[in-house]
Amino acid sequence: MVAKKTIKKTLVKKKVVAKKKVTKVENKFIVTPHTSIGQLIARKPEAVEDLFEAGMHCIGCAMSQMETLEMGCLAHGMTKKELDNLIKKINERK
Repeated sequence: MVAKKTIKKTLVKKKVVAKKKVTKVENKFIVTPHTSIGQLIARKPEAVEDLFEAGMHCIGCAMSQMETLEMGCLAHGMTKKELDNLIKKINERK
């Protein structure tokens, strides 16, 4: 009986550790095509440089607060592949 209780306690401890690791990953801000430009700038200000390089100079525009990254990129003539590359570049930034 003592051995079974020890095993159960060990398993519970491992589950708690695993949950803590997952929580750290969940807190990371991941940019998607549906992320608003305003939210992106607020959460990842370093992404402004990537937006400028992509030809999106509308950072101060009032529409950027409501417009998604996808909407902004497509309005500026970017293809879906260019949008995906931009999102990948932004998400790879630390």
